[in-house]
Amino acid sequence: MTPAHPHEENPPEGFPEILPIDSRRYETNLGRKRTSYDNSWHTDVTALVNPPAASILRAHILPAELRAFVDKLDIKHQFSLSAAAGSQRERKIREANLVAYHPAVRVHAVTGERALFVSPGFTRGAREIRGFSPTQSERILNLLWEEATRTEYTVRFRWAPGSVAFWDNRATSHLAISDAGHLGYDRVLYRVTLEGDIPKGADGRESVRVSGEPFYGS
Repeated sequence: MTPAHPHEENPPEGFPEILPIDSRRYETNLGRKRTSYDNSWHTDVTALVNPPAASILRAHILPAELRAFVDKLDIKHQFSLSAAAGSQRERKIREANLVAYHPAVRVHAVTGERALFVSPGFTRGAREIRGFSPTQSERILNLLWEEATRTEYTVRFRWAPGSVAFWDNRATSHLAISDAGHLGYDRVLYRVTLEGDIPKGADGRESVRVSGEPFYGS
């Protein structure tokens, strides 16, 4: 364990190895709140001849007002009728009529982790948050979609023949890139899914089915 930083002059008393990442300090030193002295991509202290091997960061105080607000939201999820009119897929979507309200923040049934559950592909068509007007809903949803799909939260999977990807729908979203077939090659993958539980929000409230039947395994 090294000292906090080559330029750190005021680590916590008794802990010379700890570097506070504290917006209050930046406000005092720079005149405004910041998340860090350096907001660009970087690897820690590479000006050293022996740059740090690893860094460990633990959260202590985090903004909570927006999180507390989002915890209480219920968002409408449904299939959009984007299929060609009269096609078999459009007919299936109309017949199944799958619509549900889910908490905007879902608590993982196994880990207890909280995650945004906004699924842009299924909430863009509805654009509805319970208790808010369509205009208000769209503005809030735009904020949540942007947060949930930030590039820095993403992982890109590089496919090869025989590759298998396994993701947890209770805590992630995913995207099929639109240019995967741009060279004219065939691309064939096969997917299976595992039966899910009814989502629960931060206060324990459960999702509500509006229409359509649950999807159970055999």
